[in-house]
Amino acid sequence: MTCRNQKNVILILIFLLAAPLRAAFENKGTGSMFLGAGSAGTASSDSSFKALINPAGIGLLNRNHIDFQFRNFYQIHGLNQFALAASFNIMDLPLGIGINSFGNNLYSELETSFIYSHKIVSAFYLGISLNAYWLSIKNYGSAASLGIDLAGCYLINRKLRAAFIVENINEPVIGRAKEKLPAAMSLGAAYDPIEGVEINLDLVKDNRFEFEFRFGVRYEINRWLGMACGFREQVNTFSGGFYIQKSQVIFSYALEYHQTLGSNHSASIGYAF
Repeated sequence: MTCRNQKNVILILIFLLAAPLRAAFENKGTGSMFLGAGSAGTASSDSSFKALINPAGIGLLNRNHIDFQFRNFYQIHGLNQFALAASFNIMDLPLGIGINSFGNNLYSELETSFIYSHKIVSAFYLGISLNAYWLSIKNYGSAASLGIDLAGCYLINRKLRAAFIVENINEPVIGRAKEKLPAAMSLGAAYDPIEGVEINLDLVKDNRFEFEFRFGVRYEINRWLGMACGFREQVNTFSGGFYIQKSQVIFSYALEYHQTLGSNHSASIGYAF
Protein backbone atom coordinates (compact mmCIF):
# COMPACT_ATOMS: atom_id res chain seq x y z
CA MET A 1 0.00 0.00 0.00
CA THR A 2 1.43 3.38 -0.98
CA CYS A 3 1.95 6.20 1.51
CA ARG A 4 -0.96 8.13 -0.01
CA ASN A 5 -3.26 5.12 0.20
CA GLN A 6 -2.23 4.53 3.81
CA LYS A 7 -3.05 8.15 4.62
CA ASN A 8 -6.44 7.88 2.93
CA VAL A 9 -7.48 4.71 4.69
CA ILE A 10 -6.33 6.06 8.06
CA LEU A 11 -8.39 9.21 7.54
CA ILE A 12 -11.44 7.19 6.57
CA LEU A 13 -11.13 4.77 9.49
CA ILE A 14 -10.64 7.65 11.95
CA PHE A 15 -13.70 9.39 10.51
CA LEU A 16 -15.84 6.26 10.79
CA LEU A 17 -14.64 4.55 13.92
CA ALA A 18 -12.89 7.07 16.15
CA ALA A 19 -15.26 10.00 15.79
CA PRO A 20 -18.05 9.71 18.36
CA LEU A 21 -20.81 10.25 15.83
CA ARG A 22 -19.83 7.75 13.11
CA ALA A 23 -20.15 4.00 12.65
CA ALA A 24 -20.29 1.52 9.78
CA PHE A 25 -23.57 1.86 7.85
CA GLU A 26 -24.75 4.82 9.85
CA ASN A 27 -27.62 6.53 8.03
CA LYS A 28 -25.79 9.38 6.32
CA GLY A 29 -28.87 10.81 4.61
CA THR A 30 -29.65 11.02 0.91
CA GLY A 31 -30.86 13.78 -1.36
CA SER A 32 -29.44 17.28 -1.50
CA MET A 33 -32.68 19.00 -0.52
CA PHE A 34 -33.09 16.61 2.43
CA LEU A 35 -29.53 17.36 3.57
CA GLY A 36 -29.96 21.08 2.89
CA ALA A 37 -33.02 21.12 5.15
CA GLY A 38 -31.02 19.84 8.12
CA SER A 39 -31.62 16.15 7.33
CA ALA A 40 -35.20 16.79 8.42
CA GLY A 41 -37.98 15.60 6.13
CA THR A 42 -39.30 12.23 7.23
CA ALA A 43 -42.80 13.58 6.58
CA SER A 44 -41.92 15.94 3.72
CA SER A 45 -43.98 16.02 0.54
CA ASP A 46 -40.78 16.20 -1.55
CA SER A 47 -40.67 13.24 -3.95
CA SER A 48 -36.88 13.14 -4.45
CA PHE A 49 -35.15 10.09 -2.89
CA LYS A 50 -38.44 9.17 -1.23
CA ALA A 51 -37.60 5.44 -1.34
CA LEU A 52 -34.55 5.98 0.86
CA ILE A 53 -35.85 8.81 3.05
CA ASN A 54 -39.22 7.25 3.95
CA PRO A 55 -40.20 3.90 2.37
CA ALA A 56 -43.88 4.44 3.23
CA GLY A 57 -43.96 7.70 1.28
CA ILE A 58 -43.56 6.09 -2.14
CA GLY A 59 -47.23 5.13 -1.93
CA LEU A 60 -48.11 8.84 -2.12
CA LEU A 61 -46.22 9.53 -5.35
CA ASN A 62 -48.25 10.04 -8.50
CA ARG A 63 -45.24 9.74 -10.85
CA ASN A 64 -42.28 7.42 -11.17
CA HIS A 65 -39.05 8.92 -9.90
CA ILE A 66 -35.33 8.21 -10.28
CA ASP A 67 -32.61 10.18 -8.46
CA PHE A 68 -28.82 10.17 -8.28
CA GLN A 69 -26.59 11.86 -5.69
CA PHE A 70 -22.88 12.56 -5.20
CA ARG A 71 -21.58 13.78 -1.85
CA ASN A 72 -18.10 14.48 -0.49
CA PHE A 73 -17.44 14.56 3.25
CA TYR A 74 -15.39 17.46 4.62
CA GLN A 75 -12.96 17.70 1.67
CA ILE A 76 -11.40 14.33 2.55
CA HIS A 77 -10.12 12.75 -0.66
CA GLY A 78 -11.98 9.52 -1.39
CA LEU A 79 -14.54 9.98 1.36
CA ASN A 80 -17.50 10.09 -1.02
CA GLN A 81 -21.07 8.88 -1.10
CA PHE A 82 -23.03 7.82 -4.18
CA ALA A 83 -26.74 7.11 -3.95
CA LEU A 84 -29.34 5.97 -6.46
CA ALA A 85 -33.06 5.74 -5.67
CA ALA A 86 -36.01 4.80 -7.85
CA SER A 87 -39.73 4.75 -7.08
CA PHE A 88 -42.28 3.26 -9.46
CA ASN A 89 -45.70 1.67 -9.62
CA ILE A 90 -46.24 -1.81 -11.08
CA MET A 91 -49.79 -3.18 -11.21
CA ASP A 92 -50.83 -0.67 -8.53
CA LEU A 93 -47.99 -1.80 -6.27
CA PRO A 94 -45.76 1.08 -5.04
CA LEU A 95 -42.21 -0.27 -5.22
CA GLY A 96 -38.75 1.19 -4.85
CA ILE A 97 -35.09 0.31 -4.99
CA GLY A 98 -32.06 2.05 -3.56
CA ILE A 99 -28.29 1.76 -3.81
CA ASN A 100 -26.05 3.61 -1.38
CA SER A 101 -22.28 3.43 -1.58
CA PHE A 102 -19.67 5.09 0.64
CA GLY A 103 -15.84 5.10 0.64
CA ASN A 104 -13.31 3.98 -1.98
CA ASN A 105 -11.25 0.91 -2.92
CA LEU A 106 -9.62 0.85 0.54
CA TYR A 107 -12.77 1.07 2.66
CA SER A 108 -16.24 0.69 1.19
CA GLU A 109 -19.82 0.29 2.35
CA LEU A 110 -22.52 -0.82 -0.08
CA GLU A 111 -26.20 -0.92 0.84
CA THR A 112 -28.93 -2.19 -1.49
CA SER A 113 -32.58 -1.69 -0.56
CA PHE A 114 -35.85 -3.12 -1.84
CA ILE A 115 -38.91 -1.15 -0.79
CA TYR A 116 -42.67 -1.69 -0.72
CA SER A 117 -45.46 0.62 0.46
CA HIS A 118 -49.04 -0.38 1.28
CA LYS A 119 -52.10 1.78 1.91
CA ILE A 120 -53.64 0.77 5.25
CA VAL A 121 -56.44 3.36 5.13
CA SER A 122 -57.02 6.32 2.83
CA ALA A 123 -54.62 8.61 4.72
CA PHE A 124 -52.11 6.14 6.20
CA TYR A 125 -49.34 4.24 4.39
CA LEU A 126 -47.03 1.60 5.80
CA GLY A 127 -43.69 0.81 4.17
CA ILE A 128 -40.99 -1.81 4.55
CA SER A 129 -37.41 -1.79 3.32
CA LEU A 130 -35.23 -4.90 3.05
CA ASN A 131 -31.57 -3.87 3.14
CA ALA A 132 -28.50 -5.86 2.15
CA TYR A 133 -25.23 -4.53 3.64
CA TRP A 134 -21.76 -5.25 2.27
CA LEU A 135 -18.63 -3.99 4.05
CA SER A 136 -15.12 -4.30 2.58
CA ILE A 137 -11.77 -3.16 4.03
CA LYS A 138 -8.67 -3.75 1.96
CA ASN A 139 -6.31 -6.31 3.51
CA TYR A 140 -8.89 -7.01 6.24
CA GLY A 141 -11.60 -8.80 4.26
CA SER A 142 -15.32 -8.27 3.81
CA ALA A 143 -18.61 -9.06 5.52
CA ALA A 144 -22.34 -8.91 4.78
CA SER A 145 -25.59 -8.58 6.70
CA LEU A 146 -29.34 -8.02 6.23
CA GLY A 147 -31.54 -5.40 7.86
CA ILE A 148 -35.22 -4.43 7.90
CA ASP A 149 -36.68 -0.92 8.17
CA LEU A 150 -40.34 -0.19 8.97
CA ALA A 151 -41.93 3.16 8.14
CA GLY A 152 -45.27 4.93 8.18
CA CYS A 153 -46.75 8.12 6.77
CA TYR A 154 -50.05 9.74 7.82
CA LEU A 155 -51.79 12.64 6.05
CA ILE A 156 -53.48 14.45 8.91
CA ASN A 157 -54.94 17.14 6.67
CA ARG A 158 -54.04 19.16 3.59
CA LYS A 159 -51.31 21.08 5.41
CA LEU A 160 -50.05 18.69 8.07
CA ARG A 161 -48.31 15.30 7.78
CA ALA A 162 -46.71 12.92 10.27
CA ALA A 163 -44.33 10.02 9.73
CA PHE A 164 -42.08 7.52 11.49
CA ILE A 165 -39.19 5.21 10.58
CA VAL A 166 -37.64 2.38 12.59
CA GLU A 167 -34.27 1.40 11.10
CA ASN A 168 -32.76 -2.08 11.45
CA ILE A 169 -35.66 -3.31 13.51
CA ASN A 170 -34.20 -6.84 13.40
CA GLU A 171 -30.94 -5.67 15.10
CA PRO A 172 -28.50 -7.05 12.48
CA VAL A 173 -24.82 -7.68 13.18
CA ILE A 174 -21.89 -7.83 10.79
CA GLY A 175 -18.46 -9.45 10.66
CA ARG A 176 -16.74 -12.01 12.85
CA ALA A 177 -16.87 -9.61 15.78
CA LYS A 178 -20.68 -9.49 15.46
CA GLU A 179 -20.66 -5.71 15.48
CA LYS A 180 -24.20 -4.38 15.83
CA LEU A 181 -25.28 -2.11 12.99
CA PRO A 182 -26.81 1.21 14.07
CA ALA A 183 -30.52 1.09 14.88
CA ALA A 184 -32.59 4.26 15.07
CA MET A 185 -36.13 5.58 15.24
CA SER A 186 -37.31 8.83 13.67
CA LEU A 187 -40.55 10.73 14.25
CA GLY A 188 -41.31 13.55 11.83
CA ALA A 189 -43.88 16.24 11.18
CA ALA A 190 -44.25 18.54 8.18
CA TYR A 191 -46.43 21.65 8.10
CA ASP A 192 -47.27 23.97 5.19
CA PRO A 193 -48.17 27.33 6.82
CA ILE A 194 -48.59 29.07 3.46
CA GLU A 195 -48.35 27.98 -0.15
CA GLY A 196 -44.77 27.22 -1.16
CA VAL A 197 -43.39 26.92 2.39
CA GLU A 198 -42.84 23.64 4.23
CA ILE A 199 -41.55 23.37 7.82
CA ASN A 200 -40.04 20.04 8.89
CA LEU A 201 -39.25 18.87 12.41
CA ASP A 202 -37.74 15.44 13.07
CA LEU A 203 -36.94 13.77 16.38
CA VAL A 204 -34.30 11.04 15.97
CA LYS A 205 -33.17 8.47 18.54
CA ASP A 206 -30.10 6.41 17.64
CA ASN A 207 -29.47 3.46 19.96
CA ARG A 208 -25.99 4.86 20.68
CA PHE A 209 -26.90 8.47 21.46
CA GLU A 210 -29.41 10.80 23.06
CA PHE A 211 -32.44 12.22 21.23
CA GLU A 212 -31.63 14.63 18.42
CA PHE A 213 -33.79 17.43 17.04
CA ARG A 214 -33.56 18.30 13.36
CA PHE A 215 -35.23 21.35 11.87
CA GLY A 216 -35.59 22.42 8.26
CA VAL A 217 -37.49 24.88 6.09
CA ARG A 218 -38.13 24.57 2.35
CA TYR A 219 -39.29 27.50 0.25
CA GLU A 220 -40.56 27.25 -3.32
CA ILE A 221 -39.72 30.61 -4.86
CA ASN A 222 -41.42 29.80 -8.16
CA ARG A 223 -42.14 26.81 -10.41
CA TRP A 224 -38.48 26.21 -11.23
CA LEU A 225 -36.50 27.45 -8.21
CA GLY A 226 -36.56 26.55 -4.51
CA MET A 227 -34.37 26.84 -1.42
CA ALA A 228 -33.86 25.05 1.89
CA CYS A 229 -32.05 25.59 5.17
CA GLY A 230 -31.79 23.61 8.37
CA PHE A 231 -30.04 22.68 11.60
CA ARG A 232 -29.07 19.45 13.37
CA GLU A 233 -28.99 19.94 17.12
CA GLN A 234 -26.78 17.04 18.24
CA VAL A 235 -23.84 17.67 15.91
CA ASN A 236 -24.37 21.47 15.60
CA THR A 237 -24.49 21.31 11.83
CA PHE A 238 -25.99 24.12 9.75
CA SER A 239 -27.03 23.49 6.16
CA GLY A 240 -28.56 25.12 3.15
CA GLY A 241 -29.37 24.27 -0.43
CA PHE A 242 -31.35 25.02 -3.56
CA TYR A 243 -32.98 23.24 -6.48
CA ILE A 244 -33.63 24.11 -10.10
CA GLN A 245 -36.43 22.30 -11.90
CA LYS A 246 -37.00 22.27 -15.64
CA SER A 247 -39.85 20.16 -16.97
CA GLN A 248 -39.25 16.64 -15.58
CA VAL A 249 -35.63 17.16 -14.51
CA ILE A 250 -34.57 18.57 -11.13
CA PHE A 251 -31.05 19.51 -10.01
CA SER A 252 -30.25 20.28 -6.38
CA TYR A 253 -27.22 21.25 -4.32
CA ALA A 254 -26.59 21.37 -0.57
CA LEU A 255 -23.82 22.61 1.71
CA GLU A 256 -23.48 21.38 5.30
CA TYR A 257 -21.17 23.08 7.78
CA HIS A 258 -19.81 21.48 10.94
CA GLN A 259 -17.98 23.78 13.37
CA THR A 260 -15.13 21.30 13.83
CA LEU A 261 -14.97 19.19 10.68
CA GLY A 262 -15.79 21.94 8.19
CA SER A 263 -18.11 21.69 5.20
CA ASN A 264 -19.28 18.97 2.86
CA HIS A 265 -21.03 19.25 -0.48
CA SER A 266 -23.82 17.31 -2.13
CA ALA A 267 -25.27 17.43 -5.64
CA SER A 268 -28.29 15.50 -6.93
CA ILE A 269 -30.17 15.11 -10.16
CA GLY A 270 -33.58 13.53 -10.59
CA TYR A 271 -36.08 12.68 -13.28
CA ALA A 272 -39.85 12.26 -12.85
CA PHE A 273 -41.86 10.39 -15.48
